[in-house]
This record gives sequence, structure tokens and C-alpha cells, in this order.
Amino acid sequence: MGKTQDTGLLSGGSATRLSVLARWRNARRTRYTARYGCARALEHVARFSLISATMMCATACFDAPPEYSEPTRVPPVIVADKCVPSLTQLVLPTGTSQDFTVAFRADDANISLAARAVRDITIGTPTFVDDFMIPSDERAFADQEPPRLVTLTWPWTTLELGGPRGLKGCHAVTVIIAESTSFYELYRTRDPLAEARMTWFVWLPDPDLPADDIQVKDCAQRSLGVPQ
Repeated sequence: MGKTQDTGLLSGGSATRLSVLARWRNARRTRYTARYGCARALEHVARFSLISATMMCATACFDAPPEYSEPTRVPPVIVADKCVPSLTQLVLPTGTSQDFTVAFRADDANISLAARAVRDITIGTPTFVDDFMIPSDERAFADQEPPRLVTLTWPWTTLELGGPRGLKGCHAVTVIIAESTSFYELYRTRDPLAEARMTWFVWLPDPDLPADDIQVKDCAQRSLGVPQ
């Protein structure tokens, strides 16, 4: 006969060694389930609630309407080395007028730009020279290669009171490119950071007198930005 063992409280009688071990494991499992089953259930409920809250938050984020802002426009930029006449030399007109061609790029889709030329902004009495409405360009700023060109003309011998004798000497001609509606004075705009300007220095000799070398040199130094 096989050996038996008194299991006491577990069975109240005798049983084989294997049956006693099995009953002991079942009893332990039952106590474990009773003790920790509720805690696990609460843990599962908490996890489910957290996942649900996260999904609701994510849904709210995805459903929120996007916010858009107006892109910042690039102000006009003058390409100095492609302007005519050269900005590194004093302009000496030989005819009855002088053209000033400005090379530039501008982020001007759906807006109207204007170019305006004004004489003697910094060295005398500012005077209107010429202006030009610039057609809008739908190309992106970076795609405007080669740069766009606009030409303004100063008919200095016909439109100025006194003709060439009244205008002899050193003058400055400044071209300003800005949104057409931003000009509020002859040479001022509402937003100086949204404009571009370039200045040429021009020497107009007196036709009845030889050129004064000292004065011509002084005007040339101004054109190169030499302090006076």
C-alpha cells in the first residue's frame, strides 16, 4: 500500500502526497485571487479610464480648427551691381536727360508697387523727378532671376526752371521702390522697413564754363560715401 499523510486542516483526513500538494496549491490560489483580484480589477478600470481620457484629448486636438496667419512679405531688394549707371561712379550726363535703371526683386503678388525718383533728398531741396507703376509679378521672390528692371528718366534740361545753368553742380537722384499706397509724402513711406531705395550722384556742368575739378572730385566722393 502507498504511504498516507495526515493533512490536518487542508483535508480533514488522509491523502496521498500528490493530492495534498494539489489541494494546498488550490487553496493558496483561492486566497491570492480573493486578496488581489479586486486590486487588479481596479487597476484595469484605471488603465481603461486613462486610455479613454487620452483618446478623448487626442480627438479634441485633432478636431480643433487650424490657425493660419498671413505670411510675412519680403520687402523689395535692389540688386546694386546690376543697376545702370554703375553706383560706383559719378554720373556725368551728356544729353538732355539721364536714365536710371534699377534692378530689383520683390514679393509683390497681389499688391501694387511703385518706383519714384526724387532729386536732392539729402543735399538740397527735394524735387520730383519721375515715377512708374510696377506690374505685379506672381513669381516667388527667390524665382525672380534675373532680377526685374524699372527705368526712370530725369529730363534735366527741359523740365527744370532755368535749364542746365540753373541746375549746374552736384545733385543726388534717389529711386524708391515701395507699395504704391504707402507713399504719404514726396519721398517718405509709411513703413521704411518695407521699401528699398538707391541713390546716384550726378554732376551737371555749366555749359558756359569749364568744369571745376575740385567740385567734381567733391561730388564723386559723395557718390562713394566718403564723409564730408
